[in-house]
Amino acid sequence: MFLEKKLALWADDIRHRLALPLRLDLWNGQQLSLSDVAPEVIVRLPHVSALAYFFTPSLSNLGAAYVDGKIEVEGKPAAIIAVGNALAAGP
Repeated sequence: MFLEKKLALWADDIRHRLALPLRLDLWNGQQLSLSDVAPEVIVRLPHVSALAYFFTPSLSNLGAAYVDGKIEVEGKPAAIIAVGNALAAGP
């Protein structure tokens, strides 16, 4: 319950502050769009533990999550880099 609430608050913040063309496909089948536009980047989180990389995003830990197989990323390289940079830039 706590984690779902934290995820909802985080997603609302990203949606309002950044409106990224990003969709998260969660381990439980839920899809979470982070803007009103069609996603250019889709990130699959196969396990709840992958959320930690998004709650404290940096280029280093997002890259590590991908390389370590904790997340799967789909999209054009330029869009993936732009979304990663925006997430890592923070508030």
